[in-house]
Amino acid sequence: MTSPSGAPVEHALHPGAPNPFANSTRLRFDVASREHATLVVYDATGRELATLVDDTYLPGRYAVERDALGWAPGVYLVRLQIGDERMTRSLTLLR
Repeated sequence: MTSPSGAPVEHALHPGAPNPFANSTRLRFDVASREHATLVVYDATGRELATLVDDTYLPGRYAVERDALGWAPGVYLVRLQIGDERMTRSLTLLR
C-alpha cells in the first residue's frame, strides 16, 4: 500500500521473484519510515546463512538480488526486521 505521493505507508516484505528459483532471486521490501532494517536468510534448521541488508533506510521501496551458489536445494526462510516489526517469507531453491 502506498500514499498518494507513492511512498509506502507500511513496512512490507514481498515474495521472492522468482520463487521457486534455480540460481538467483530478487527480494523486495518496503520501508514506511526512517528505520534500521535487517534482511537475513536462514536454512530449514534455523542456521543463519546470509545477511543481505543491515542498514538504516529512508521511506521507500528497495530490492536486493541473491544468488544461491553453494546452497543445497530446499526451503529457506527470509526474515525482514524493521524496528520492532518482523516479517518472514519462504523461498524454495530448485536445481
